[in-house]
Amino acid sequence: MTAEIAILNKNAVALAADSAVTLPAPESPKIYNTANKVFMLSKFHPAGIMVCGSAEFMGLPWETIIKVYRSKLGMRNFDALKQFAKDFFEYLDQSRLLFSESRQRSYFQRMISRFFWHIRKDIQGNVEEALKTKSPLSDAELTAITNKVIDEWLTAFEKEDGLACFDANFGKTVSENYKEETDKAIELVLEKLVSGKEKKNSVSSLFGVSPRIVGRILRA
Repeated sequence: MTAEIAILNKNAVALAADSAVTLPAPESPKIYNTANKVFMLSKFHPAGIMVCGSAEFMGLPWETIIKVYRSKLGMRNFDALKQFAKDFFEYLDQSRLLFSESRQRSYFQRMISRFFWHIRKDIQGNVEEALKTKSPLSDAELTAITNKVIDEWLTAFEKEDGLACFDANFGKTVSENYKEETDKAIELVLEKLVSGKEKKNSVSSLFGVSPRIVGRILRA
């Protein structure tokens, strides 16, 4: 967990953060107190930035991203601190030096694959539960379980409200633009669990049903 604090008076703002970082390990997570979470956003003007949560964005360390932005910013200044934030987010959105088209597609495929692993785990749990009363299960019974789980996920996300930061067509746009990556993820993760064009389309449309699921995937 990250602890960060900002203290404001009429003269300045002081920023502070802990240095703990948690890394996954086979037996238990490892905690190291060596992380830097407070950075200068500009070398020439009093603007700082703190990071929390993941230490990376699309596979790149935040520290590297901030340093590259800082170099690009140079001596430019803004009248208000929120304009620094706006410029930084626009840089994240527009930079193709750090976030090329191929990197974006590769990252998306990893994210959607992680999401599909949750579906696979759900299917496996339902199969294990069914095996307690009948073993072995026929192919038709396995297909029925798979279809039931996918339909439950679809139903759940059809009830979700959209996120304010995404417009109503965002999920559909992402679904169409990244169809190839989504299909690859289905093949790699769900393998033979999902067969037939209709059912594959149902799975791929999961995150197109509501913009909320796209946000969840991207935050994963």
